[in-house]
Amino acid sequence: MKTLKVSGADVTVGAITTSGQNTGVGGAVDLDATGALTATTITTSGGTALTGNAGRNAGTITIDAGGAISTGVITANGSNGVGANQAGGNGAAVQVTSTGGNVAVSSVSTSGGKSVATAAGGNAGTIT
Repeated sequence: MKTLKVSGADVTVGAITTSGQNTGVGGAVDLDATGALTATTITTSGGTALTGNAGRNAGTITIDAGGAISTGVITANGSNGVGANQAGGNGAAVQVTSTGGNVAVSSVSTSGGKSVATAAGGNAGTIT
């Protein structure tokens, strides 16, 4: 799994997507600003599982800023299992922390992927 890391004083980023390719896990996203941080959408998800395979996990999302944080939709979902008795992938943890400003996030989703038959579905990630 790879990690996309962006850091600086005041950080502004557009849409970020680190979804896994076929059978791949989602990449982690780490955004760090000493001042304000603004992002449009952030998506990490497990890649589509091939037939006969379990779903894949999303990558974690960590956002830290010394000032205000403003983001659009944040998504860290696991993918579905494909084939008999295949488990779903896990959603990942999302952490948004500001030590000196307001935090405004449009919405957050950390769902686990669906399972097939008697296998377990993926777990949702934590949101802090």
